[in-house]
Amino acid sequence: MKYIALLLMLTMTIFADEQRMSKAPIIAEAKAKQALVERLQEANFQLTENQMLYDVLFYGLDLFPDVASQTLFGDVSMRAIAGATGLEAVDLDFLDDMIVDSVFCDGAPAAFTHANDILTVMPDRRIVRDALFTTRVLYHGKPSKSGFGAFGFDTFAGKPMIWTLSEPYGARNWWPCKDAPVDKADSVDISVKVCSDLIVASNGKLVDVIGENGFKRYQWQERYPIATYLVSLAIHPYYTYS
Repeated sequence: MKYIALLLMLTMTIFADEQRMSKAPIIAEAKAKQALVERLQEANFQLTENQMLYDVLFYGLDLFPDVASQTLFGDVSMRAIAGATGLEAVDLDFLDDMIVDSVFCDGAPAAFTHANDILTVMPDRRIVRDALFTTRVLYHGKPSKSGFGAFGFDTFAGKPMIWTLSEPYGARNWWPCKDAPVDKADSVDISVKVCSDLIVASNGKLVDVIGENGFKRYQWQERYPIATYLVSLAIHPYYTYS
C-alpha cells in the first residue's frame, strides 16, 4: 500500500512539474511584454505645447507599401480644431528616419521642420481660436521597429506579409499623427495601394476595391473614435470566403 501511495505521489509531482513547465514559456512571454510596456510608459512620451492646443477630428491615410524596395510611401491628412488660444504651428509625431517630401496646411504649401521626432507644420498665418484646419504630409521611408514592432515588411509561406502593431506609441514610426491615446480621431479613412495579388485588411468597413493597372486600392473607413496606435494594416495574399 505504501508503494502505491508513493507511486501516486511521484506521478502527481511529475504531472505538476510538467504543467508548470508547459506554462513557463507563456508566463515568460507575458512578463516580457509587460516589462516592455512598462519601459515604454517610463519613456513618458509627452504632448508638446502646440499639441495641447488642438483637437484631432479626422485622419486620412493614403499609403503605398512597396514590397520590392521595402519602402512606405504615404500621403496623410489630418483635420483638427484649434483650442481656446489658437496656435502658430502644428506639431505632429513622426520619427526622423522617415523622409518628409512636402507639407500643406489648409491646401497651401507650408514651411516645416522635422527634428527630434517632431514634424512642425508652420502655416502662413495664425490659426485662430475654434478654427477648423487641415494638414497634409507627403513622405516616404523605411519604418523602423519599436515596441511590439510598429511596422514590418515580412514574408509568410514565401509570400509578402506587411503588418503593423503600433501599441503603445508606434504609429509615429510609419505615419505622422498626434500620437497620443488621449486625443482620438472621430473617424479615419485608410486607402492602401498594393500589387493585385495582395489583400489589405484594416480598420472599420471595406467600402471599395479599385483596380489600377496591375495594382488594387483597398479603401477602408472607420467611423468610431480610434486611438492612433489602433490604426492597423495586415496585408497578404489571403484566401477569402463569402
